[in-house]
Amino acid sequence: MDVVGSRGIVRLLRSSDAEVLSGWGGYIGMKDESFLSSFEGVVDQVVGVLRSEGENANIKVIFSGAGTSGRLSFFCARSLNQTISSGQYPSLKGKVTFSYDMAGGDLALIKSQERSEDSVVEPVETLKKLSVDENGTAYSHIVYVGITCGLSAPHVGSQLDYLVTGQLGVPYTAVLIGFNPADQARTNTIEGWTKSMHDVVTALLNSSKSNPSSPATSPSSSYHALLNPILGPEPLTGSSRMKGGTATKLLLEAIFCCVFEKAEGLSSPSLFDILLKFEEVRHFTYAPVEQIAAVMEKMADSLRNGGHIYYIGEGAASILSLIDASECPPTFGAKFTDIKGYVIGGWKTMQNVDGDISGESEWYRISEDHFAVDIAPSLTEHDIVVGLTVADVAADALTSFLQTHSSSKAKVALLSWGDIPSSLIDVIGESPTVTISLPSPSLGRIVHSLTEMSIKWTLNCLSTGAHVLAGKVYQNLMIDLCLSNYKLYFRGISIVQELVNVSEEVATTCVLCAIYDVDTPNDAIRGAPISEHYLKAVEGTKVMPIAILLAAGISNIAKAKELLASQPVLSLAIKSVTK
Repeated sequence: MDVVGSRGIVRLLRSSDAEVLSGWGGYIGMKDESFLSSFEGVVDQVVGVLRSEGENANIKVIFSGAGTSGRLSFFCARSLNQTISSGQYPSLKGKVTFSYDMAGGDLALIKSQERSEDSVVEPVETLKKLSVDENGTAYSHIVYVGITCGLSAPHVGSQLDYLVTGQLGVPYTAVLIGFNPADQARTNTIEGWTKSMHDVVTALLNSSKSNPSSPATSPSSSYHALLNPILGPEPLTGSSRMKGGTATKLLLEAIFCCVFEKAEGLSSPSLFDILLKFEEVRHFTYAPVEQIAAVMEKMADSLRNGGHIYYIGEGAASILSLIDASECPPTFGAKFTDIKGYVIGGWKTMQNVDGDISGESEWYRISEDHFAVDIAPSLTEHDIVVGLTVADVAADALTSFLQTHSSSKAKVALLSWGDIPSSLIDVIGESPTVTISLPSPSLGRIVHSLTEMSIKWTLNCLSTGAHVLAGKVYQNLMIDLCLSNYKLYFRGISIVQELVNVSEEVATTCVLCAIYDVDTPNDAIRGAPISEHYLKAVEGTKVMPIAILLAAGISNIAKAKELLASQPVLSLAIKSVTK
C-alpha cells in the first residue's frame, strides 16, 4: 500500500471494502445461506419478543464494544433511537430503547481509556445498570449485542459470560458479532479472570443449540447467537476500524431495520437485498477516484509539513468524522492534534449519555465555537479544513463557519454527498472537492445507513491514505501504532514477527525493550502483568518503530533512536535496515 500512490490507495480500499459484502476466500460470508439464516434467526427472535409482549413490551437493546466497536455502538444506538422517536414506526414507540456501552465511557469517544478496555469488572456493573430503568425497574427483555472484531475483547467477554451463565436474572437475547472463525477466538486467559475469550465463545455456541426453531412465534427467554462472517484481512494489518467497522455498522443497522419493518407489519427487505444496495453505494462512493486522491494528497501534505487536518460538518456526517479522527492516534501513532473532528452544535449534537464533557480536557472541545477560540487564531498554510455536507442536511451553519474562517491561511477542501449547496460554491472557490451522488433506494431506515456508510468509507480512505503517504505505514503494516491495551499489545508483537520474520519470543523481547527503554528486559519486566506493559507503553514514544529496528538487527535502543532521529519517516528507516 505504501508504494501505489494516492490513486492506487483509493482503488485498493475500494477492492477491500468489496470483500465485506461479497465474502473472502473459502470462508463463510454475509451472503452465505447459513449466515443469512443466522441473521434471520436473530431478527425473528427480537420480533417474536415484541409480539409476545405486546403493549407491555419494555425492551432495552444494548450495543457494547471497545475502540471502534464501542464508538459505532454509540453511533448506531443514537441513530436508532432517533428513528423510533421520529414516529416512522409508531407501534414501537415507547417499547424499545437503545443504549450503548463503550469501554471507558464517553471519554473514549475521543481518546481511548486503556484501563477500562481490559477490565472484566466494570463491564458487568455497567450491564447491570443498563438492565434497569431510571426507577430501578428491570426491563422486560434485554437484547445484548456485543461486538469484538477479533473475538478478543475482555470487555465484551465478561458481559457475555454474565448473561450466558444466567446471572442477570432478566429474559435476554445475547448476540456476539465478530469477524474471525470461532475456533480462533483468543485462548489466552484474560488478566484478572479465570477464562479466555475462547471459553466464552464456546459456551455461547453450546447454549445456542437450545434456541427455538421458530423464534418469531415462540421466542426464547434466553436466546444465544454468534454472527461472524469472515471479511478477510484488513487493508492495514491489525486495524479493525475499516472492514470490521463497516461490517459492524452494517449488521447493527440491518438487524434492526428488518426488526422495525417486520414488527410494524411491513414488507421487510432481506439481508441479501440490503447487501446489494450497499454494493451499489460502494461503486458510487469510490467512483470519483481522482477527486478523492486529490484531497488525500492535500491532507498528506499537511501531515508531512507538521500541519493539521480539521474536519467540520453537521449531524451524522460530522460525528462520523469525529470517530474517524479519534481512531488515528491508536492506529497510526499519530498525535491527537494531527487530525481532529469538529461538530457543529458540539456535544448537544452528539446526544451522548454524559452530555457536555468539553471541560474534561482540550481534546473534548469539539464545537465550532471551540474551533474559533482554540484553533482559528493559529491556523497556518500547512493546515487544511475539510468541510462535510450532505444533501438532506441544511448547510447554512457550515457555510457560515467556512466564510468566517475564509481569510485564514489554511487550505480548504469539501466533501459533498449530493450536489454542492449553492451557498457553498462561492466559499469553496477552486478548493478541491469530492462530490458523491448516491442512488435513492426505498429500504426504510436503511436509506440513511447507506449515505452514512458512504461517508465512513470516504473518511477512512482519506485519513488512511494521508497517513500512508506521510510514511506511517510499511507495506500494509501499522508500524507506529500505540500498544494501549491487551489486544494491541499482542497485535504489536505479531507485527514485529511478520515484518522482520522473527519468532514470537524474539518479537516479545524487542517490544519489551522498546516499552521499558532497556537493552535487555530483566526478570521483573518479563514477569509483569500484561496491563503493566501496555500502560508503560502509552508513556513512551516510537515504541513500535524501535522494537522493529531492534528485531531487524539494530544492536541497542540508543542506535535505534539515533536512526529514527535522522530518518523520521518510519517506513524509510525500516527499509534502511532491512534492505
